[in-house]
Amino acid sequence: MSNRLILNDTAYFGAGTLKKLSSELKERAFTRVLVVTDSVVAQSKIILKIAKLLAQSRIVYQIYDRPGINLTVQNVKSGLDTAAIFKAECIIAIGGKSAINAAKAISLMYSNPEIKDVKKLEGEVSCKNKALPVIALPVASSCGTEASYTFTINDDSNNKNLYCMAPLSIPSTVIVDYELSQKDLALDFASIGMETLCYAIESYISKNSFKLTDVYSLEAIKTIIENIKEAVKGDKEAIEKVMNANYMASLASSNSGLGLASAMSEALSANYDIPFGSSCGLLLPGVLQFYAVSSGDKYKEIALALGAKVSSKASSSDYRKSCISAVEKIAKELKLPKKLGDLGVQKKDLDVLSDNAVQNLCTKDSLKDASKKKITDLYKAVL
Repeated sequence: MSNRLILNDTAYFGAGTLKKLSSELKERAFTRVLVVTDSVVAQSKIILKIAKLLAQSRIVYQIYDRPGINLTVQNVKSGLDTAAIFKAECIIAIGGKSAINAAKAISLMYSNPEIKDVKKLEGEVSCKNKALPVIALPVASSCGTEASYTFTINDDSNNKNLYCMAPLSIPSTVIVDYELSQKDLALDFASIGMETLCYAIESYISKNSFKLTDVYSLEAIKTIIENIKEAVKGDKEAIEKVMNANYMASLASSNSGLGLASAMSEALSANYDIPFGSSCGLLLPGVLQFYAVSSGDKYKEIALALGAKVSSKASSSDYRKSCISAVEKIAKELKLPKKLGDLGVQKKDLDVLSDNAVQNLCTKDSLKDASKKKITDLYKAVL
């Protein structure tokens, strides 16, 4: 079996690495840059810092800041129009998932004008040309999408998320500077940590995982567990490590795949605007229980990475229980919601939610296939 890794061309990590942006732009001789951000970052000090840096570098730029918490089809359309009118040579994406995913979609369609309908990006996208270069400057709420060639767009006309896979859309350059995740952004680190943990665990047990992705997945799990509670308190060193874990988990999941918890969370996000990490915290234990008998000895490694005490003589049943209990424990410690009903989810919507989850591409790499009825049951268990 052959395995593939798709990676950024260049990635910088650490405090102060934002200064690398100037040299990256100069080396590539870019003169016209579209800055894609979200409505929250657009109101922060970060955008002023970027604008000053671009002005000093004599870069002509335009800011597009329409994306909200969830990227929509209309956001991509209007962003593409903006890029075309401005004649962008490069896109700088600053912010969380919606901003960076917007940049991926816009850059891909800009370079491949034969793709005229945003909805055609759903699934595995085949195109002729590499996307317009994207330089990604993530804040912690990106949950690592800067390391990935997958992205999600909300099709609000059908209350579903379009899960897109386009290898040519991966950002060419990434600058992971934790100093961009400033206090005025009011980031929800509990949800961020749980989302990254879900990505790392599901990528590790994906049927397409392999040795290299496993290394990144396990290290991401360990890093989140060791640092997320301090990140919630605002500790700078912990925030930096959580952002590194975001990158590792997304790199792994992009190249190995995800699973049911992610697919079910995508459906909830499209219908209710529920933070991804909140739904992952509720759904992941049940999904892990469903996968358990098909998991081999991988739950043992996950349990150890989560900090659980596992005897060398533990049976498969014992370490699987330890793994699931450890996930439940961290969700509780992070004070994540205890029921989907607390987030406004209604029983009458479970049929549509289950349909959307079954159709989501995250399920294709799932360790074990699930029927629509099984997915509905998993929703009901935490309703």
